[in-house]
Amino acid sequence: MNEADCNENRRKGIGCLGFAGIGCLAAFIAAVTPVILLIILCVVAASNIKSTVKIEHPNQIAVIDVAGIIMLEDNTGFAGSSVADVKHICNQLDDIAMDPNVKAVVLRLNTPGGEVVATDILYRKIQELREEDIPVIACMEVMAASGGYYVAAGCDRIFANRYTTTGSIGVLISGIKYYDLLNKIGVQEENFASGVNKTMLAGGAPTTPEAAEIARKMVAQIYQGFVEVVAQGRDITEEEIKNSSIGDGRVFTGEQALELKLVDELGSLDDAIQYAAETAGIQNNYEISFSSEDIDWKTMFRRITGQAAATGEVKVSLPGAPSEQVMLENRGKFFYLMP
Repeated sequence: MNEADCNENRRKGIGCLGFAGIGCLAAFIAAVTPVILLIILCVVAASNIKSTVKIEHPNQIAVIDVAGIIMLEDNTGFAGSSVADVKHICNQLDDIAMDPNVKAVVLRLNTPGGEVVATDILYRKIQELREEDIPVIACMEVMAASGGYYVAAGCDRIFANRYTTTGSIGVLISGIKYYDLLNKIGVQEENFASGVNKTMLAGGAPTTPEAAEIARKMVAQIYQGFVEVVAQGRDITEEEIKNSSIGDGRVFTGEQALELKLVDELGSLDDAIQYAAETAGIQNNYEISFSSEDIDWKTMFRRITGQAAATGEVKVSLPGAPSEQVMLENRGKFFYLMP
């Protein structure tokens, strides 16, 4: 082989290596691009999430948001989902109780209510704060119904917009009965249980009179607890609540609620903050801290990629019906929730 042939073969070899290198580089870029995009999305999303801001001013009023359906914690997915995470909110209130600079709290309520246990936990946490002589003022904005009102009733004073949706004082448990549909298509549901009432909420069979009575008694017990909270917080007798429109589950506007003594004043968040400052005796010298959600990278990654992808769980949304969707996903739980 002469020198020219050798040079030609060398050029061809280098060319092949070049093409191979370009192919490897393209494959590498294709592999890492989704990861890079995910990181960018995390950064962008994190930049849009407010973190708790610590202000060193000696007189602070903390504004805490209770927004969305009240649940013990948010397992629904990406940030911005319509869940008021009680675990997170209670952590915020615990921090406030230990911070001598915070002189008052304003709860900004935008919620249709929520799960009974989560609502009561938040209510009791508010009482603990008040026992530390920290005023807690409720500010109802768009909606503070059912469990939202339960929480507000535990505050020192309640402000509402004149068009706020509130009230809905009551409790419910919900299930779906589909046995008629199964009968039509020739399908039967079988349950092997240790007792006749173990499957009282199963949809494949009619509800027995005994099961219905059990459910009614439980609802009545929890409703009584709601009535007691409202009676104590609003200085209204239990009989007046139960035997009037106040306690029959209906909703009211802010103006109607004022007439029924369910709220103290019509006003805005600014009005509630001003009242909180006056109550704490700091009206001439204070600053406001808006506390929202702190999310770590692990939580952010889980929310972006989706909890369902990690667990294999498939969630089906009902557009325009968030309350019903939560009830469907938590069948068997009791709710202070506006239907």
